[in-house]
Amino acid sequence: MKTATAFLRGSLWLLLMPAALLAFGALYTGLFFGFALWSLSDPFPTVLWLLTLALPIVIGATLHVRDQSFARLAISTFACWTFVALYFLSLR
Repeated sequence: MKTATAFLRGSLWLLLMPAALLAFGALYTGLFFGFALWSLSDPFPTVLWLLTLALPIVIGATLHVRDQSFARLAISTFACWTFVALYFLSLR
């Protein structure tokens, strides 16, 4: 179980830097060029932008808690990697 936990934590550590860089790029783009980001007719870009900004925070909060159950760590890791996969699939 310790090996699996170490693998999941290492996986999140590897995801943290690209997620932070992506969030910084999304923040810069959204703040300076996001005129069409806040439209009520199509909320998907706004939701995706907010989730992209929240991803490094979620990863950091997951890594910060040292003694958590394996199930919670596995669910958090699965959710983070699933979001990354859906993010790249949503790019047109």
